[in-house]
Amino acid sequence: MISRQRKKSIRSGQKMMVYIVATALILFYGIFVFFPMIYALVGSFFNWNIARGTFTFNGLDNYISIFSAPKFRAGIINSVIFSVIATILRCFLGMVIAVMIYFSSQKLKEFYRTAFFLPIVISMVAASYVWKWFFDAQNGIFNWLLSVIGVSGPNWLNDSSFALPAIIIMTVWKDVGFAVVLYLAGISQVSPAIYEAAKVDGATKPQIFRHIMLPLLGAVTTFLLITSIIGYIQSFDQFFVMTEGGPGTSSYVMGLYLYETAFKSYDFGKASAVSFVMFFVILILTLLNSKKKNA
Repeated sequence: MISRQRKKSIRSGQKMMVYIVATALILFYGIFVFFPMIYALVGSFFNWNIARGTFTFNGLDNYISIFSAPKFRAGIINSVIFSVIATILRCFLGMVIAVMIYFSSQKLKEFYRTAFFLPIVISMVAASYVWKWFFDAQNGIFNWLLSVIGVSGPNWLNDSSFALPAIIIMTVWKDVGFAVVLYLAGISQVSPAIYEAAKVDGATKPQIFRHIMLPLLGAVTTFLLITSIIGYIQSFDQFFVMTEGGPGTSSYVMGLYLYETAFKSYDFGKASAVSFVMFFVILILTLLNSKKKNA
């Protein structure tokens, strides 16, 4: 048996370890998360330009300046349009594909699951360069396929009507696999006996989906909606690689404005203001989604 002194020593050591781990976490988040956030928030009210070495208080001038900039207003609109459409398509297609995979033969399930998940492991930059070639007006695969059936393809990335839809298509292709895996996991949580009982009772596959699967996938859908909006509002890589916001401002998003303000103009005060506007846009869209789901 362990002596009382030994037990006391063990408990003391455990408490010490808890204190050490808790202190390390507090220091980590304090130094690398909360301090930069607070510093950026304060900086958004200053004329903070590292190239000129200025850091003078200017109140709300940074916020007034960015909202009066046509490129930033275009960036907000395009970011919201991109985020909403890409999120809806990701969730809808992910659910449809997951249901189709679930009802497919057992031999093909693993193949389909792997095939749809593969794009997730590819970096966004690499995928963007590949799809930039796909959409190339002269040598791209999409216009070649259209030419085979006698259709003249558009100048995808250099046409203001097609640039943003093209990036949405690429992004959904890249991210839909994650939604498929989550929906498959949600569907698989239900005992197969329930589906078999429904079939015995004469339920068709659409009826099984509507009355059994769909209600159980609400939590997965909510998770995907929130995380997708948060991620897509901050999108930068695919826009920078494929169009750089053009033509004009047809595919210009807030991430590009933030990049140009911070790393081309070195105006970190204005860039900080942009980042907090992005934060509030994300917050509003997330709250609207949560309110709609709870209604």
